[in-house]
Amino acid sequence: MALRTQYPQKTKCLGWHAAKSYHWAFFIDGMLTAAKYLDMLQNQIVPAVRNLPINFEEVWLQQDGCPAHNARNVNLFLQTTFPNRLISKQGTINWPPRSPDLSPNDFFLWGYVKNSIYGHNHERPMNIDELRLKIVQSLENIPAVMLAKVRSEFYNRLGYCEAQQGGIFEPLI
Repeated sequence: MALRTQYPQKTKCLGWHAAKSYHWAFFIDGMLTAAKYLDMLQNQIVPAVRNLPINFEEVWLQQDGCPAHNARNVNLFLQTTFPNRLISKQGTINWPPRSPDLSPNDFFLWGYVKNSIYGHNHERPMNIDELRLKIVQSLENIPAVMLAKVRSEFYNRLGYCEAQQGGIFEPLI
């Protein structure tokens, strides 16, 4: 007999990507709250980005409309940290709900990671720690040529979005 819980353990993975690689492994257990998100931004994500060999003043942050992402204290921190470089519900550039799928994380990454972990011929993770390890391994093993294709696809999608005047464009792809 196999025991199963009605509500399996869950973890959330937040992350960001730079021009030629993905940098992730920011995990949150339980519900994402504004306090947890702000703490993670201040103590993990922003310091990690600042340590990259890139000009931080050229880094943009993009996020969706999750309530924790748009809390007043989070928004104040982000607007101070990324002045005129925030793509968000309340950012420099508004990111409206149900907006076209321009984010490489949405149109590529989530599907790629899920397939590399749960696709056929893959041994499923047995617990949260194993799942996290498989996520990190999946991200570390994305071939550079694939990342180049993702960047190219991002620019193609910008063109489709512009042609549709910001409207839905995925049926055209």
